[in-house]
Formats: sequence, structure tokens, C-alpha cells
Amino acid sequence: MSKLTLSRLLLLIGSIFFLGSMGLTLSHIGDPHYKIHSWYHFFREATSNLILLAMVYLIYFGSTTWRTPTSWKFLFVIFAAFFLPYWIGAPFNEALSAPHFRAVITHILQAGLMYSSLLIAHSEFK
Repeated sequence: MSKLTLSRLLLLIGSIFFLGSMGLTLSHIGDPHYKIHSWYHFFREATSNLILLAMVYLIYFGSTTWRTPTSWKFLFVIFAAFFLPYWIGAPFNEALSAPHFRAVITHILQAGLMYSSLLIAHSEFK
């Protein structure tokens, strides 16, 4: 299996966790227990993250001319935009942290798989 194929596979698996987590969170809109947290995800994920994820897939699966050192760096930043909000606000506001341990594990899997895919594919971005 080539590095690019492995990285694409990891991206797909990470994306499944990513989209599944988003779907579960959005399903909590209106639930008083998750009220603030679910609206945060609605605005964050249902808008920008879906557009950013489409851009990631265009680069990973598009023309080889799209996979450049610069696009790799852009993907690194895009992934930071996806995953830093999972942890960066938690020390300051409990509503910005994962609501339970299963969500924490899902966030770690998403970030780990998708960043691993990017690191493995680094040599394919020429």
C-alpha cells in the first residue's frame, strides 16, 4: 500500500468519526443538558467545517498538482482549525469542553487519525 493510499484511508476513517461526532452533537440541539454546547457546534461545524472538509478532500483526492508543500502546510493549519477548539477553550469555560469521556476519545481519534494521515502523506506533497 502506498503512503498516499494509507493516508487517504486514515483520512476517511478520521472523517467518519468527525462527521459522526458532528451528527451526534447537532442531534442534541434543543436538549437542555447540551443547549449551549450544541449551538456552539452548529455554528462551528455545520458551516465552516463542512466547507473546510470539502477542501481537504479536494486536495487529497484531486490532481497531483494540488498536492504541493504549500497545500500541505494549509492542510496542517486547517486541521488545527478543526481540532484546537476541542481543547483550547475547556480551561476557561466548561461549556467549551467535551460533554463526556466518549466524546473526548472521539475527538482524540479524529485528530490522531487525520493528523497521522497528513504526516504520512508529507512526501506525496511535492
